[in-house]
Amino acid sequence: MYRMKHLLDQNSCWLFMFQSAMRWLAVWLDMLVVIVVFVISVFMIGLAGYIDPAYAGMALTYALQMSGIFQFAVRMQAEFESKMISVERINYYIDNIEQEQLSACQSTLDACWLTEGAVSFKNVSLRYGEDKQLALKNVSFDVAGGEKIGIIGRTGSGKSSLVSALLRLYPICEGTICIDSHDVTLLDLRQLRCKIGVIPQDPVLFSGTLRFNVDPQGKCSDMQLWKAIETVQLKHVVEQKMGNGLDTRIEQGGRNFSVGERQLVCMARAFLQNVSIFLLDEATAHLDSATDHSVQRCFDDVAKKCTVFIIAHRLNSVMACDKILYLEDGQILEWGYRNDLLARSDSRFAQTVTALGLGVSKDDDDDDDENGDDDDDDVQ
Repeated sequence: MYRMKHLLDQNSCWLFMFQSAMRWLAVWLDMLVVIVVFVISVFMIGLAGYIDPAYAGMALTYALQMSGIFQFAVRMQAEFESKMISVERINYYIDNIEQEQLSACQSTLDACWLTEGAVSFKNVSLRYGEDKQLALKNVSFDVAGGEKIGIIGRTGSGKSSLVSALLRLYPICEGTICIDSHDVTLLDLRQLRCKIGVIPQDPVLFSGTLRFNVDPQGKCSDMQLWKAIETVQLKHVVEQKMGNGLDTRIEQGGRNFSVGERQLVCMARAFLQNVSIFLLDEATAHLDSATDHSVQRCFDDVAKKCTVFIIAHRLNSVMACDKILYLEDGQILEWGYRNDLLARSDSRFAQTVTALGLGVSKDDDDDDDENGDDDDDDVQ
């Protein structure tokens, strides 16, 4: 608070000095105009018999108007110079701040380069700055295409860092990450990210229409959009509460939608991307139990052949996953098939499941299609 007041005082001080300088300059300009009018008046008196009175009056009138013109011209010049400082700052930011090079890699892969969705981490380490500690430490695991992976761990264990590394949000320090045997560091960023669907915990909507938010690139037909909206159980909301359908206006940040409805819009957007890999960060945390189970079933149908990574803050969210990746302090604590970990008495995952009273239903053992009970306990 003190720093904010100090900065406000500084800004007010410079603004006061600028306005004071303008007022003082106006005084000197008025004095200059008075001198000019005086000279013209003397000149007119001296040439009284030679100059038409109409011309003399017109000359004095224009001379009196010079004060306002001078002040306006000087003020515009000062404002122009001050605004150009903003342009210089923008150019400085463009030239000197490091940015992602979306097309830095000259990849020769075609649009269908990702077919299976197999992901491999080999001795991957990641840090968020040269002076920061490692967020991931020598992480290695292999995921076959179509597998459903639950990523669990305490806050700060490296769950989100794993996703950041896969999406190349930050460069890795060591190791390699491959998707279908293609090193992600050699792929164009657009080429990589367009094949990965992300459903975040905090949904993001943009100011515009529902159509734009579900299909930002405008590649899908209305039938496809309605199918995606119906898949996520949002059709009745659009039809009943919003009379404009796909052209419904969405306010900045989706303020006219509830958190759960914004989450469903993000899920519909991900379904339309035709991706082979999904990243879910507790995507159904803001949904009620009935909608959660319904959307999970629909998601299982849509992503049946896709590789799915679920970052879980609640253990019940990963009870239907094929494999469990347990992270602690940026390292892999446990990794393996869910049932194998549950069968081990020394497994941290099994101990946590037992402590929370969660179980795996018979349907989960058979085909991994159903989620566990809707328990709100966090991973401890």
